[in-house]
Amino acid sequence: MKKFSVGLTASSLVAVFLVALGACSDARHPLDHQLSQIKPVTVVPLRGLERPQGTLLCALTPYQSALSGDSEITRLVNAFLKKKNFQGDEGHWSLVVVGPAAAGVPPIEHLIFKRAQYDVVTSLRRTDGPTELALTNFQPRECVEIQQALILANHGGASNRTQITFGTAK
Repeated sequence: MKKFSVGLTASSLVAVFLVALGACSDARHPLDHQLSQIKPVTVVPLRGLERPQGTLLCALTPYQSALSGDSEITRLVNAFLKKKNFQGDEGHWSLVVVGPAAAGVPPIEHLIFKRAQYDVVTSLRRTDGPTELALTNFQPRECVEIQQALILANHGGASNRTQITFGTAK
């Protein structure tokens, strides 16, 4: 009789653990949630990332494994990604978060997101009337300071997926 009750308790604990694990895997990052809610054509401020003043966000599109350019931040981020052996792929986009340097090298965090019903892009391929209007006060940027970050949601063309671009006000 005791073996049965112990076995039942152990299996119950395993079941609870598996349910909890499944619930955790479905949790969405606040940024992912915000981006999935934006409808084209819209420019909105970034919300949901509480970081200190001076924090930079650098978006990497699917398949992108490094930032372009040759600035100090670009070199720092690319060295970080290379050390991690990061390889961008079709199923994910990512955001590199570069904190303000307190004593020398700034802290870097790499957030990887599964592609959803939107695509993150760093350049605008197609502009139409509504997009042109939205672009009058929007400048796409590969890296943006968090307090100045804006998000442009644009039509995805033939793919019917919303295109998300990070940037700042002009």
